[in-house]
Amino acid sequence: MEFDFLRNFSSPIYILLIVASAFFLWGAITLLRAKKTPQKISRGNKILLWTLSGFLIILFVFFIVNLVSNFLQGGEFFQPKVIEISDEFPPPPSLEEFPPPPSK
Repeated sequence: MEFDFLRNFSSPIYILLIVASAFFLWGAITLLRAKKTPQKISRGNKILLWTLSGFLIILFVFFIVNLVSNFLQGGEFFQPKVIEISDEFPPPPSLEEFPPPPSK
């Protein structure tokens, strides 16, 4: 199995999730620093609300893109991957490979 972290990480959806996370932190910090000022509290709430809406839209788009991509490739969307396990197991280690127990 190949690990394509950097290729997947550069996907636009992941970049959008990182940007949305930054906006969420910005809204949380704005809300925490409001000090009972109604305008700043309102601004922090709006930032958090719009960021949450953005998260939901990004996740919905991600789901739809994967669904359409899988459908066009002829696969089933919720089909689990089958892992083949060989019947051959390595031999158990011999007792000589282990260090002796500590003496008291």
